Amino acid sequence: MQPESAKMIINIATLYYMQSNIPEAISYYNHALEVLYKVSSSDFDQGQETLLQRGKVHMSLANLYKFEYNLPEAKKQYLAALE
Repeated sequence: MQPESAKMIINIATLYYMQSNIPEAISYYNHALEVLYKVSSSDFDQGQETLLQRGKVHMSLANLYKFEYNLPEAKKQYLAALE
């Protein structure tokens, strides 16, 4: 998959978040992470851009988990954003 695919998935996740459909938003953000980690290990690696996108998605997930009072998962995502 190309990095552009991840951007589209992130946009879908954001739309679900804006509609207050948190479970679907989390699902799409997780799917975006899968794509971004595959991209980073493929020939399409965009380096810093991909790393930045992964950090942003981890932060978005952390905020959603915090919103749902799932603090252990929120902490895990915040820490992953710093890696």
